[in-house]
Amino acid sequence: MYDNEQLLELLEGILERIDLPVLLLDENQKVLYANGDFLKYFGKDQDTAAGKPIESVISIEGTTDIFSFKDTGPPFDELLITCKSGTIEKEFYFSGQKFPLPGNRDGLLIIARDVTIRRKLEKKLQESENKYREMIDNSNDAIFIIDEDGRFLEVNKKATKLYSYTRSEFMDICFADLLTSDGDPGIIMERLRDVAEKDTDSYLEQIHRTKDGKEIVVEVFAARLPGSERNMLLVVRDLYFRKQIEQKLLKAEKLSTLSAALSTLRHEINNPLTVIMGESQLLMIEEKDVPEKVIERIRNIHQMGQRISNALMKLSHFVKGEKEETIELAGIKMFKLNDE
Repeated sequence: MYDNEQLLELLEGILERIDLPVLLLDENQKVLYANGDFLKYFGKDQDTAAGKPIESVISIEGTTDIFSFKDTGPPFDELLITCKSGTIEKEFYFSGQKFPLPGNRDGLLIIARDVTIRRKLEKKLQESENKYREMIDNSNDAIFIIDEDGRFLEVNKKATKLYSYTRSEFMDICFADLLTSDGDPGIIMERLRDVAEKDTDSYLEQIHRTKDGKEIVVEVFAARLPGSERNMLLVVRDLYFRKQIEQKLLKAEKLSTLSAALSTLRHEINNPLTVIMGESQLLMIEEKDVPEKVIERIRNIHQMGQRISNALMKLSHFVKGEKEETIELAGIKMFKLNDE
């Protein structure tokens, strides 16, 4: 059997081999023992630490009552404390456990872990996550993260605005619920899974339905989420304005083709029509001895020519936005098409 002195030596030997700062307090929160790692971290030696109150050994912001004993259970576990190690502030996780001392007393065994570097990395990681979250939320495209079954894991602000669902509502539905009856959810999800499994990317043009029943044309970019084997990243772009521009360009192209054809047709018709109308006008003016029945026929010819000219003018005005202007030359009415 060991006597108390031998037990103390054995305990000190064990504590010195623990590769963490270790401190043993008595029931009055005074230092009974501090191992080498603890003394090194906090710039103390055994002689100046032993028998001293905890607050004289560790410079802690706030009260040291955290080291007080509790009646049941461990006094504390994973307690984050900011201390000074020399002149440098460090962060430690302290874990405390009751420890039996000679004389039927309870001591407190404290193990500290320096988490300063880890906490700094966590802070930088959090800042980076916040930065990218802000970038994603401010994107002009709807961005989703979905699992292999199409259930939403993350959505950005644009997605909630475009589809009129809240973030929590998105968590209760899946990607297939956004598709209209024209799309086959099974085929589309199979294609998305194929994208994830082969680590490729894909562009899909689809018609989606919003919460209020509105149908929207969208372009979906799908790719495997970096660092994940099954989850997918979807970037959804609303094609409303692009489709509008495409329709306007198509209409403009058709009008341009029609205008060119009309210009050729008008030229081919106007040349002989001008001769017909001019000659018929002269005949009505100069030929006095022509029978009235013939004059009436000439007048009909002239009127029909006038109608053809008016029709060409109105058609041109409709296609190109031109307006008509009537001019008179040597008593003959002619029509000019002016660009506005």
